[in-house]
Amino acid sequence: MSASIINPIKNMTLLGKSIAVAGVLLAGQTALHTWDIEDRFSMTWREWFTPANVKKESVWLNNYQLEAMAEIPEVQDNLSGLTYNPETASFWAILNSPQRLLELDENYQIVRTVTLKNFTDTEALSFAGNGQMVIADERDQSIVIAVIDDYTTELDKHELKRVTLNTGGGNNKGFEGIAVNSRDDIIYVVRERDPMRLLTVHGLLQDGSALRIEEHPEINVNKLPIDDLSGLFLDDITGNLLLLSDESMVLAEVTPDGKTISYLELDSGFHGLTTAVPQAEGIAIGPDRSIHIVSEPNLIYRFERKL
Repeated sequence: MSASIINPIKNMTLLGKSIAVAGVLLAGQTALHTWDIEDRFSMTWREWFTPANVKKESVWLNNYQLEAMAEIPEVQDNLSGLTYNPETASFWAILNSPQRLLELDENYQIVRTVTLKNFTDTEALSFAGNGQMVIADERDQSIVIAVIDDYTTELDKHELKRVTLNTGGGNNKGFEGIAVNSRDDIIYVVRERDPMRLLTVHGLLQDGSALRIEEHPEINVNKLPIDDLSGLFLDDITGNLLLLSDESMVLAEVTPDGKTISYLELDSGFHGLTTAVPQAEGIAIGPDRSIHIVSEPNLIYRFERKL
């Protein structure tokens, strides 16, 4: 089983991207999702005037360009989340219907399928070390800890360590992204919308005896220029969070103290994209610092930093 690689997209230079933004401004477009003229101008201003050392010490999404896009023909729909497991040197993707995990090699070829039993709407996953995978089940608003070894072919939710959170709202506006700081035993989880929320779960990766759940103390996601939250990634190197928004078609880099420092727009004309990412649902960073974004129905985009 294999992924179908679509032709790589040539790089778009910083000058070319700036000209594209200027063209949008001159055309007098008033809005595109949440990203209106003011947001686009702010992004360009930030790119021009951010000190070089800050760019170097952050992920700095502004400098990422699309390298390739892949379609996974074995998946018909509902590709929802992605993570990278350095212990197996492979990516892991999750589907919400039918509920299952896919292990993928670096070319997005399917290596293994793991069936998820008694899950309801699996939307996100994150590798936590020592074979542990953290899975977000949206409709149940639950976080599940599973251990996957070389022989795992099925996971039964009823047999796994888990916690269910009641964050209110509708059944389909629950957990859409999850990330793990295994060193400090913190799980980050985002609620999609109405309202958007960024929660921290402490203690679940250990024995769960000191379980504590709270709002992130510094990052107020409702002050970000985005309409929803569809994915989440914690960068271990910088400590920054990457927040993905499907409706606003943007990936935002946010520091632990709540400062937004860079963006990657997922609309056509930006970062080498000739067509917009249709429904961005999950994100992972690979060992070479490339950014991988999954989109329904069955697409994966790979971005690489060019400067």
